[in-house]
Amino acid sequence: MQWVEWARNTPGVSTAYWAAYRLPFRLRYLRRRLADGGRAPAVAFAPERPHPLSVAAKVCSLAGARVVGPDQPHDLAVHFSLATHRPLPAELAADPGRVLNAGCTDISKTAVEAAHREAFGYGLAVDPTASAGVCVEKSDANAEHDGRELRTPVPPDRVRPGRVYQRVVDNVTADGTEVEDLRVVVVGTRVPLVYRKHRPVSDRFSNDNSRAEVVPAGSVLSDDETARLLHLCRLLGADTAELDVLRDRGDGRAYVVDLNPTPNGPPNHLPPADARRALDVVTRAFTEEFLAPAHSFG
Repeated sequence: MQWVEWARNTPGVSTAYWAAYRLPFRLRYLRRRLADGGRAPAVAFAPERPHPLSVAAKVCSLAGARVVGPDQPHDLAVHFSLATHRPLPAELAADPGRVLNAGCTDISKTAVEAAHREAFGYGLAVDPTASAGVCVEKSDANAEHDGRELRTPVPPDRVRPGRVYQRVVDNVTADGTEVEDLRVVVVGTRVPLVYRKHRPVSDRFSNDNSRAEVVPAGSVLSDDETARLLHLCRLLGADTAELDVLRDRGDGRAYVVDLNPTPNGPPNHLPPADARRALDVVTRAFTEEFLAPAHSFG
């Protein structure tokens, strides 16, 4: 996919690339506006506006919603920041309406671990200086994809600041060639779908999938696990987000390794037709949870 990165980042080419990328979503947006007689709900984002690759931008287009700033009239506001520590902007703190993810101000691995222990009763964190075997070291910050396995115990002077140390989750498939991740989509009070992603074991900490598919939540999560995932989101102040969940082959438990309230997507290597259907499902859920009765999705 090197040509895609070249097109996205080359001056004079990138403008045409992004115009073409936005086109199908823009057409769906206009169709939705026409279907609704020109009425378009407005969704305000701050402190950042969603990138065209983000799920938020695509969902707004498919729902026929305008993306505006917080100083413009709007039906709904979203706290949208790519940072790990995400203080709520003053303009959203003063917003008299509903602000999605207003309480989602810390998505560090440390914060996710604390919420995980409260919601599930167990967690991932280990003391690398005391345990014997192998652990995972990764950045405490969001979306770094820099995990690596370390032999333990680790000498105290080699424990790095800004890193977390976790048990290794055995999410290797039965044939031993791939790892399986579950990308759980949370929209309000529901989990409309889950992406099941696979990549080679050697690339387990990357974000480059070898294949991906859409599955119903009930096919990979129990009702109790779904309820606990929704509780975890509430603990972290997330009204809508995507969770990275690994299931350990040894103990059978689900482990949340990341919460992302500003995801791009759908995942890479998901067939285009499946990606379109998934976005429609997520858009319907978003509309019913947050924009109804001001707007309907049909």
